[in-house]
Amino acid sequence: PEPPSPSPPSPEPLSPSPPSPEPPSPSNILDYNYLTTSFVTKARSLYASCDPWILNSLVSALAKSVGLPDGNVTMTCTQQQSSAKISSGTHHRRHLSQEGSKECDPAPVNQPTSFNVDPLRDMVAFRLEAYNAVMLLDWACPLGPVNGSWAVTGSVYRASESSSRSSGGGGGDGSGMSHMHLIIICASVVCGCLLILVLLAVILYRRKKVHPT
Repeated sequence: PEPPSPSPPSPEPLSPSPPSPEPPSPSNILDYNYLTTSFVTKARSLYASCDPWILNSLVSALAKSVGLPDGNVTMTCTQQQSSAKISSGTHHRRHLSQEGSKECDPAPVNQPTSFNVDPLRDMVAFRLEAYNAVMLLDWACPLGPVNGSWAVTGSVYRASESSSRSSGGGGGDGSGMSHMHLIIICASVVCGCLLILVLLAVILYRRKKVHPT
């Protein structure tokens, strides 16, 4: 019989595949949502002013209506001075007021307001709450539709603690932590040796006291 043919050489072992990258952890978390708007104030209203006490009273009324602390509502005020600015601002405010069902003579003041809202609150529902709160104030012109251009919403994010620690110093943070661990270990060893020496000294002292030479 013919000798058996030699078996083919075994294939070379495959090199291990690199480990799959871990999914990136979220680096940012939602801090708060916001709603900003510029109210169209009636020209004949007593609130058509930039006096601080007027702004504070309006902020308190709005915050109470939407269930927010006064610190979460910010209102600024600018008075139109030149005739060109008054004409431009009046045209813009009339455009906003004409979105409502009634005409309104706007005042030459701008009172932009911002609401900082907790991330857990639904912004669609909050927009309606803010809309109703403004409409209940007799100093504001009609806002138009709830989803109209009277307000803009958005979100503010902040870096999470884990991402800020990892991105703060790169490899420097790791070496700093290693040095800290080394210092802690050395201090523990020294304290342990001192404790052993103290115990030995106490034992020797007691032995000498019991068996004096």
